[in-house]
Amino acid sequence: MAKEAKIFLAEDQPRIRELVKRFLSDNNHQVMAEAGSLSEAEGKIEYAAAEGVNIAIVDGDLGTGRSDGEKLSGLLRKRIPGIKIIPFSFLKVDWGDAETTKGSDPDEILQIIKGWLAE
Repeated sequence: MAKEAKIFLAEDQPRIRELVKRFLSDNNHQVMAEAGSLSEAEGKIEYAAAEGVNIAIVDGDLGTGRSDGEKLSGLLRKRIPGIKIIPFSFLKVDWGDAETTKGSDPDEILQIIKGWLAE
């Protein structure tokens, strides 16, 4: 994988999205695209692909009460082969490439990204 994390961030809560974005930026990672809903995220997939996004942090529920995160992850994988997905949900899910939850220590996300960039 590339040595630089270019991240797609999908989270429906604006405050949480901004905190995650700032945390990633403070740790030298670039959020290239962000979205607060499934429809907004769908509209940014082509841009993300063109910008070389290689990691996505995806909330499991993007405001609809359904499994938006799983759907978005499938769309990202279809358009950006090799993308790694970090599920960002309070519930454990099986559609990501990492085992973490929204309540996990933020440093855990950094370690996951660091491990992927070292591959």
